[in-house]
Amino acid sequence: YHYEYSDSILGFSHTHLSGTGVGDLGDILIMPYIGVKADHLAYPGKTNFLHSQEKSSPGYYEVFLPASKINARLTSSQKVGVHEYTFPQSDEAFIHINLKHKLYGDWGNVVESEFVKENDSTFSGYRYVSGAWAPERRIYFVITSSKPSKNLFINTKDWDVLNGLAKTGIKKIRKSNINAVLQFDTKAYEKIILKVAISAISVANARKNMDEVKGKDFSQVLNSAKASWNQYLSRINIEAEPKTKEIFYTSLYHTLLQPNQMADSDSSFFGPDYQVHKSKTGNFYSTMSLWDTYRAAHPLYTILVPELVPDMMNTLLQHNDYNGYLPIWTLWGTENHCMIANHAVPVLTDAILKGFQNIDIEKAYAAIKKTLTEEHQNSHWNAWEYDKYAYMRADFTGESSVSKTLEFSFNDWCAAQIAKKLNKMEDYNYFIKRSQNYKNHYNPEKRLFWPKNTDGSWQKFNEYTAKHGGPYTEGNSWQYIWAVQHDPYQLIKLFPNSTSCVSKLDSTFSNNYVEKDNAADVSGLIGQYAHGNEPSHHTAYMYNFLGQPWKTQKMVRQIMETLYTNKNDGLCGNEDCGQMSAWYALSALGFYPFNPANGVYVLGSPVVKKAIIQVGEGKTFTIIAKNNNAKKIYVASTILNGKPYLNTYIRHSDISKGGTLEFIMSDKPLKKETLMANRPPVE
Repeated sequence: YHYEYSDSILGFSHTHLSGTGVGDLGDILIMPYIGVKADHLAYPGKTNFLHSQEKSSPGYYEVFLPASKINARLTSSQKVGVHEYTFPQSDEAFIHINLKHKLYGDWGNVVESEFVKENDSTFSGYRYVSGAWAPERRIYFVITSSKPSKNLFINTKDWDVLNGLAKTGIKKIRKSNINAVLQFDTKAYEKIILKVAISAISVANARKNMDEVKGKDFSQVLNSAKASWNQYLSRINIEAEPKTKEIFYTSLYHTLLQPNQMADSDSSFFGPDYQVHKSKTGNFYSTMSLWDTYRAAHPLYTILVPELVPDMMNTLLQHNDYNGYLPIWTLWGTENHCMIANHAVPVLTDAILKGFQNIDIEKAYAAIKKTLTEEHQNSHWNAWEYDKYAYMRADFTGESSVSKTLEFSFNDWCAAQIAKKLNKMEDYNYFIKRSQNYKNHYNPEKRLFWPKNTDGSWQKFNEYTAKHGGPYTEGNSWQYIWAVQHDPYQLIKLFPNSTSCVSKLDSTFSNNYVEKDNAADVSGLIGQYAHGNEPSHHTAYMYNFLGQPWKTQKMVRQIMETLYTNKNDGLCGNEDCGQMSAWYALSALGFYPFNPANGVYVLGSPVVKKAIIQVGEGKTFTIIAKNNNAKKIYVASTILNGKPYLNTYIRHSDISKGGTLEFIMSDKPLKKETLMANRPPVE
C-alpha cells in the first residue's frame, strides 16, 4: 500500500510506485488480524501503529500491529512477496486477501477478479484492472501458506467482511470484487508464512516464478534480498558525516527501485500491444518515468549498473517494435502516455554515445527518427505543426506549448548526434536545425521563454503563474528559461550580454514570488527555483557555463543541505521513480549531467569526504574532497589523476576508465571567471 508516514495501515500489497503522485498498482492487499467473538469476521480497517515498533531496510519491512498483537515481517525475491505473521494464541486468527482494493477510490476499476482454492494451503487467481494509469493490466498470483487454513470465507458485496455476508465452501469464484479470508487456529507466537508469486501473464507463470523461493524459509529469502541490495549499494563506498551517509545510501536505494523487471522466469512479458512476447535476453524492464529519470537516474545507471544498461535500451527498442514509437512513460509493460515529448530519445542517445555494446544503433536511430517525425496517437506530438511553425502554438496546441517546443528541441539535438555518428548528414542537418526551435519562444522584453500565438504575437500570461493546463509543464516561465540543456551557450547569447544572463539566473534563486494555480508539483522553492520538480534540476549548474562555478557550488550545497533530510520529510517533492534521489547521489559526489545525453558531467561541490566507485571490470574511480565540511563548500582547485585540473566538468569516459578526482575545498569562493576553454563542452 502507498506509505504515508502519518497514516495508519490498511494492509500489505505487492505492486508499488515510488513517489509518482499517481494512484496506480497496490495489487493483492493482504492483512492479518484477530477476530472478535461477537462479530468474528469484522475486518478492522485501517490499523494504527507506532513508528517505534517499525523497522525497515532494503529488502525488509517489519511492524507490530497493536490492535491484534500481530508482528508482521515482509521481504521478497524478484517476483515473490514473502509475509511472516507472528500471531497470539487464538482460534480467530485471520488473513484477509483483498482483490478489489484500489489506492484511490476513482482510480481505475477492477473489471474482473478470480480466486481459486486449490487446497487448504494453496490459492490462486488474478485481477483485471482497467481505466487506471496503465490502461489495462492483469495481475495473476499464486499464494501458499505454511499452515493449512481452517476455513475460507468469501465476500463480494462490501468492503468489510461482515458476519452473515461471507460464504464458506467456495472453491472458485469469478467476480469484479472479491475478498477472501483465511481462518486459522494459532498458538502464542506461532508464525504463518505466506508466499505470494505474481505474474502479468498467467497463473501458470506465477507458479513458475514461485520457484525463486522454493524450499526457502523467511530468513533465507531475506538474506538473499539483503545480499542483492548490498551488491548494488556497495558499488559506491563513501566517507561522510553520518547524516550524509544515510541520505546518500537512501538515495541510491530509491534510484534502484526501478526500472522493474517484467519478464517472467520463462522470459515472457506483457507488452505495450497487450500481447505476450518472449525476451531474447530474459529481461524486459518497465516503470520508466522517462520525463523525470532521463535527467539523472539513467545517467547514474550508466555509472552504477553498466551491465544492465544494454537490456534497458533494448527494452526501449522492443517497446517501439510493439507500440510504433519509443516509450513515453512505461508501466506494467504498457504505455500510459504521461508527461510531454519523448525522453526515451536522450536515454538511448546517452547510452550509444557512451559506447555501450549490444545496442543496434541503426535500429535505435530508425526508432528515434520515426518517433520524432511521424504522428502517433496519444504521443503529445503534432509533427506537422512543429515543422510548419517551428514552435508549438499557444492558441492551437494550448497546454504545455512552450515546454513542448523546448523539450522537442532537446530531443532533436539528441537525434542529430546519432545521425552524425552514422554519417547521415542530411538527417543531421535537419535535426540540428530543429534543435534551435526553442529560440522562437524567447521574448526579449521579458527575457523569458513565452507562449506564442499562430500570428507570432505573444500571448498574455503571468510569468509567475505555475498551473496545470498552462503553457508550461508543472512550472512557470522562470523555471523554463533554463530548459535548454543541449545549447546553454546559445541561450546565453539570447540575452543582451552574459552579465544580464547571470543577473537573470541570480534572480531565479532570489525572486520569491510564485503563483501556484493548482500546481502542487512546484515545491522545494528557493526563489523561483523549484527543486521539488524536475525541470529545475540542472539549473544550479548553469553558472558553470557562465564562468562562475563558485555560484554553482554554493547553490548545490544549499539544495543538498536544506531540501534533503534523513527524516520522514526527506524529500521536498515527489520521488518520481528515483530522479529526486539520483540528483542528490550525483551531486553529493560532486558532479551532475547538465545535458544528460552528451556524457559530460558538470562539477559542483561534493558533500562526501571520499567516495570509491566500482565502475566495472575491476576498475574504480575515487573522489576525494580534502578539508570538506559544512563551511568549506567552495572548490579552490581540482586534481585529476595527480595532475592539476582546470576544467569545470569531467567526462563519462574519465570515470569509466577509473582514476582519482580530488577537490581541494575552501570556505572562500574562488571568484575567478573560468576561461572558455575550461567550461563544459556541449558536444
